[in-house]
Amino acid sequence: MKRSLIYFLCGCCWLLRANAQSGDKTARDRTILELSTAALYVRSDASISLESALTIYSTHFGLNQMAVIGEGLDETFCEKYGQWMRNGNVDSFSRIIPTLKLTEQLKAKWLIGAWYAFQPDNSSYHKSVEILSQVRDAAIREGDAEMEAQCDCLLSKDYYMLGDTARGRQYYFSVVRNPAFSRAANIQAKANKYIGIYGPFISPMAKIKMAGLTTAYQQYQQLKDTGNQLNIMMDIAYQRFAGGDLKGSWEAALKSLQLQKDWSFPYTQYSYDLMAFLKEFEGDHAG
Repeated sequence: MKRSLIYFLCGCCWLLRANAQSGDKTARDRTILELSTAALYVRSDASISLESALTIYSTHFGLNQMAVIGEGLDETFCEKYGQWMRNGNVDSFSRIIPTLKLTEQLKAKWLIGAWYAFQPDNSSYHKSVEILSQVRDAAIREGDAEMEAQCDCLLSKDYYMLGDTARGRQYYFSVVRNPAFSRAANIQAKANKYIGIYGPFISPMAKIKMAGLTTAYQQYQQLKDTGNQLNIMMDIAYQRFAGGDLKGSWEAALKSLQLQKDWSFPYTQYSYDLMAFLKEFEGDHAG
């Protein structure tokens, strides 16, 4: 979508003021970062990775990537120990881990593994796999099913990014089909979102990606998570357009827009931009 960046950059001051007044700042920060990164990814015809787009927009808006990277982890812990993500000084955080309580050390190591999972290069994905596999083993030994599920969710992303779709799906199914994780609705929704967003855009994956997004949307409805609902709807809109379903793309973008308005979310230009593009695209083919 070769359109002007003005739609993507206007209104940032308005958004930041709204965030400051919000009772759930992390959710709103995550929403704008995910909306903007997805829009840039689509607009660039996937020539820039989602991880690179996240870095660009977190810097542009002055927002901490932790809102996206640490999704689902204890927010109090993330707020206290996740500020290093603003400058990416992971080594400084690694050095303080031995000083933390034993109950917090596993979370800290997971957070580092999650950080590497969102850095745009294969060496970082491999590093993430190494760290998260260690955390996963420790979580299993300690009977921490939630942490185990969080590791599996991110490991699925790592393997998607490394091009190992089979192992990515293996970890995805380990989350959504494991009865031990059945109560972790937020992590199941996250796993479904991840396969929809990060799973490779290839024909054999098309159905499972859309099924993941559709299921994630339903789960986020049950969780009353509006930010993720409207983000998922925009992801569905993009993927329906890519699949040639212009009507479905329009309907999803419109639904996302309505959710944004209901949530008093001011950053609506991403939906308007896609809808304007769809109208132009239809016009281009009408004659």
